[in-house]
Formats: sequence, C-alpha cells, structure tokens
Amino acid sequence: MVAPGAIETDFGGGHVRDNTEVNKQIAGLTALGRVGLPDDIGGVIALLVQPENGWINGQRIEVSGGIYSRPRRRKRDRFPLNPRLFPRAVHPAPATMRTGTLREAERG
Repeated sequence: MVAPGAIETDFGGGHVRDNTEVNKQIAGLTALGRVGLPDDIGGVIALLVQPENGWINGQRIEVSGGIYSRPRRRKRDRFPLNPRLFPRAVHPAPATMRTGTLREAERG
C-alpha cells in the first residue's frame, strides 16, 4: 500500500494545491521543504509494479516527503496545523485520553 502525504492534486477539493497558505504551512513541515507532486507518487507506483519487485507484499510505503521524520517538537508544538486552515484535521485528544488508561485518568 502506498500512503501519500500532502500532494498537489484535486483530492480534498484541491486544498493543498490551490491554497498558498496551506501549501506553505505543509511544506514547512516536510523534510524536503515542499508538498508532493503527482509525479512523486507515480514514481513509487511505477517501481512497485515492475515484475522484479513482485516480492514486495503487505507493506505500507509512506511517500510524504519526510513529514514524519522531522525532529520531535516540544509538547505545545506537536500539533502545528492551523485549525482555521484544516478544520477537519485531527487535533490533540482530550487529556483523559493522553494520560494513559481511563482508570488512571479517573484517579486524577
């Protein structure tokens, strides 16, 4: 399975491609300093469909420009996506979910 990162396509209404503020914010999060292009994903697909690569099975291949390989941020900076720009983005879970088991949260 190929797991693409933010790509400049029509997906999501072209939000990454057409909104320069969103594009710039995501580009700042990637190790390569830019969002992906369709050809970035196409190259991985072309590699995987070659007969000599038929033994690659059951893998999740991340093609995101290194968005998850950046050094870990301080706790307050871990969720840098602007909720105004990404209203549906996953934001931090409530404290009761981050602290461990529910019983630990209930004990306070």
